[in-house]
Amino acid sequence: MILLFAFLLPSRAADISSQAGTKTGTFLKFEPGGRQSAMGGTYAAYGSDVFALWGQPAALGSAPRAWQVGFQHAELFQGVTQEYLGIAGGFGDRSRVGLVVNTVGIDDLLRTTENAGGQLTGTGGTFGARDLAVALNYGIQMSEYITLGAAAKYVGSEIDDVRASGFAADFGVQMRLRNIEDLTIGASVTNVGTGLKFIRTRDDFPTTFRLGAAYRIRSMKLLLAADAVKSLDRDFDGGVGAEWRPVEILKLRVGYRTQGDDVGEGLTAGLGVNLAGLEIDYAYVPYGVLGDAHRVSAAYLFGGGRENIEPAGSAAPETPEPVRASRVRVLKRP
Repeated sequence: MILLFAFLLPSRAADISSQAGTKTGTFLKFEPGGRQSAMGGTYAAYGSDVFALWGQPAALGSAPRAWQVGFQHAELFQGVTQEYLGIAGGFGDRSRVGLVVNTVGIDDLLRTTENAGGQLTGTGGTFGARDLAVALNYGIQMSEYITLGAAAKYVGSEIDDVRASGFAADFGVQMRLRNIEDLTIGASVTNVGTGLKFIRTRDDFPTTFRLGAAYRIRSMKLLLAADAVKSLDRDFDGGVGAEWRPVEILKLRVGYRTQGDDVGEGLTAGLGVNLAGLEIDYAYVPYGVLGDAHRVSAAYLFGGGRENIEPAGSAAPETPEPVRASRVRVLKRP
């Protein structure tokens, strides 16, 4: 994981990426969930909640069979907010399904007018902008070591009274190595689709490739993770993160992410509290000159389930062989 992250450092550019601003639907790259955000934006190789499946649909394959519902509210930066709602659960012996709704928006943008010479001459009230994505996810545990997942998305965008819509797909895989029991690797490609067309011009979605690894040190109750990310509208990015569970109900998290000099890089941090199946997570994420983001998410397992704290793809603990009762015949002497 250290080598993976070291590979990313030389890729940082002194200037904004030459592809910046060439794609549409950039909100699709905002990871939801306090856990993933606090751990440097990593999630390719661990996690099994409704937030992890947004950018890694294979995480759904190792989710608990019980149903889970999750919600997030995030104050991102410059008045931009994000809401996320997801529900997922078992479908057959090895399959899981999930439905998520992700929306990002901003209100009270100043409307400017333009004269015949192309110069801005004043303002004419305010307007808003909002993006929406609805995704149907499917994950399956192919074996003790491999899970696969896919998602189909409807994407809509609205700027004032102008609207556009399109469709996209995600694909992912997670694999636990046979010889290293606590090491999991994951890969995904997301936002492959039609793009959006506003009035006359169509722009592509920010297709993103992600590769990551996660390693659990059970004796220390510690989870380590690292992701390398390449979006078609950015140079290479990445992050590393750690999660420590000092007591059963508390998780402490820290991470570091590179986001390019156009946004800034820095430390992320957060914590999680689990109370009888209700997981509440908080994350702090810096965005350079844009400001700081604060994410609060909550997820609840119902229907007899419990939180899955193992890396995706981990084998279930062995069940002891039940003790068989012996039948004793008592013979009476005549």
